[in-house]
Amino acid sequence: MQIQTETIRQYYERVGHPVPADLLAGNSHFNVRRRTYIPRKTPYNRRDYYKICLGVGQMVHSTSKRQVVIEQPAIIFSCPSLPVEFRHCRKSSRGSVAFLMMRFC
Repeated sequence: MQIQTETIRQYYERVGHPVPADLLAGNSHFNVRRRTYIPRKTPYNRRDYYKICLGVGQMVHSTSKRQVVIEQPAIIFSCPSLPVEFRHCRKSSRGSVAFLMMRFC
């Protein structure tokens, strides 16, 4: 099975947010957003960016080897090389998410 790699630009387009100017200019990128309940799960794929999630409420974090139900406040670090999937289980779930993309010469 071929696992897709989602770019940070594709992420912004998928969730319907404008692509930030620094990203369009080809610079490094860092952004923090509030996260609320979303009734769908994120696609199971790799990403070309790092993602740090602070979650409160019941959530499920899945990798190819396991699925973890999170019922307490948690910080989740995702690295680009590991495909993951994430979903909220309750409407009361909330938190923040940070995106970090560094370009190396």
